[in-house]
Amino acid sequence: MADEEQAKSASLPALTSRDQRELSQLGVDTLPVLVQREGPKGWRAFLDFFLGTDVARNLNTQAAYRRAVCEFLELCEGSGVYELRHIEASVVGSYIAYLGRPKSDGGRGLSKASVKLKLAGIRKFFNFLVVEQVLPRSPATSVAGPKLKTTKGKTRVLLREELQKLLDSIDRTTIIGKRDYAWLTLAASSWCRVGALAKLRVRDYEHSGKRSFLHVEEKGGKVDRMPVHHKAQEALDAYLEAAGLEEGDSPIFQSVSRQGSLTGRVLHRSKVFEMVRRRARQAGVPENISCHTFRGTGITLFLQAGGKLERAQAIAHHADSRTTKIYDHSEDGITLEDIELVQF
Repeated sequence: MADEEQAKSASLPALTSRDQRELSQLGVDTLPVLVQREGPKGWRAFLDFFLGTDVARNLNTQAAYRRAVCEFLELCEGSGVYELRHIEASVVGSYIAYLGRPKSDGGRGLSKASVKLKLAGIRKFFNFLVVEQVLPRSPATSVAGPKLKTTKGKTRVLLREELQKLLDSIDRTTIIGKRDYAWLTLAASSWCRVGALAKLRVRDYEHSGKRSFLHVEEKGGKVDRMPVHHKAQEALDAYLEAAGLEEGDSPIFQSVSRQGSLTGRVLHRSKVFEMVRRRARQAGVPENISCHTFRGTGITLFLQAGGKLERAQAIAHHADSRTTKIYDHSEDGITLEDIELVQF
């Protein structure tokens, strides 16, 4: 039997240069063993799923689904499953249960949201294999994930005073300070996701009279012409002038070299996260914040000031107002006015 398996593996044609290039683009060194055993049709479907479907529109989703699928297939192969068609619904179900089980019980201890994300990636992958006629059926279709109902987001938001304290603490005499101040001000006023801010080029910043606009590519590839808050406009103008950024294709937010000069390369999201934490620590505001904090903070401040939920939904590019409401922390906490409503 082992000789037959070795012979079958040896008879498979080698990956083409295109396949190798796309593997590298996907960020993996080799195909999962179970995919390799399906031959060219199988590995072509694997690459097409991650690079040619809507999964490729968002790099974060693409990476999360890739990890979920590769981890699952590796576990299956390690447990003795030889071909993709041998994977049953019970195998998928057991894996999902293992992910959510506490570590003390031998599981991974992942949150319900993380488990649902991994199941979504596995389910979409197998559905695609069925469409591409690699498999006759999907083993993940009937597998149920954990029930999750979210009414409030867990992302830490800043109070108005905390946000102002954070911004005021930044030394804007340096190019790094001007860059960070511009990023934080724009993030809080536009509610753009960190990925959308990273994509911004100088050409995307448009002046029209006294007002300025940004052409922002948001989730799903939609490009929106968004007015810029006056404080963010002042911060951006000061930063771009000091940086001398005039070339249309240059990234607006760039990494900085050890010598303190801009590199011309996009400021990676991991570096943005480090910047946010560092600035929070220096300002003496809660350090358990993230890049997403400024999206939630902006929405909360907007609604506290009397802004309409429907307008907040439009600015945030949410398909459902219930998603926008999750970011709203304007009614969090118990106030003295609430307590005094109890009259006796």
